[in-house]
Amino acid sequence: MFNKLGASIICLSTAFVQLTQAVNYWPIDTPSQAEPWVQGQPMNIVWGTGDGTGVSTFDIQLHNPNKTILNGFLPLAQRVPLKKFTSGSRKGQFGGELGIDLDATAGLGGMVGDGFSLIFMDTVSGTVYHKSKKFPIYAGAESPANYTTASLPDGPPATTATITAAPNPTQQWAITLDGTVVGGEVTSIAGGPGGGH
Repeated sequence: MFNKLGASIICLSTAFVQLTQAVNYWPIDTPSQAEPWVQGQPMNIVWGTGDGTGVSTFDIQLHNPNKTILNGFLPLAQRVPLKKFTSGSRKGQFGGELGIDLDATAGLGGMVGDGFSLIFMDTVSGTVYHKSKKFPIYAGAESPANYTTASLPDGPPATTATITAAPNPTQQWAITLDGTVVGGEVTSIAGGPGGGH
């Protein structure tokens, strides 16, 4: 009996690892350590992914494990569709761009420092598809001397999410896009079921 149970566990573990590896090819080009975010400046998220991930839509949240900087997740974009670039250097490849505006006048002054990351996930099921590498966010007056804006493969993003408040349990998504709803009804409040709070 133990041999059958052990073999079943190994098969399930192998299938899970293969699924995880297939979905994890999801490089996030920017933001990064070299291309940080600066409050009050136009910022971007640029990502790519391989075909056949099985993901048609996803949500993007901002996270920092340091609770004195960011207490909870900041809901950026809901129902982001997985599409192909339509022009530029990545035309025909899966990926996308989203503009981000962290309004420097909206009480986000304490939301600066190191250790931020983006989480691409399904907030209904709680499935995390990818977590970006850590990057800093600077206050507008503190941007580094060598700061440059990110190179954008498809030109300036057509859509921008504007963040006007620090995280709170009833916070709305900054933007909801036209991705399909898969696996259940999505609430417009980020703190709802699976919302990350």
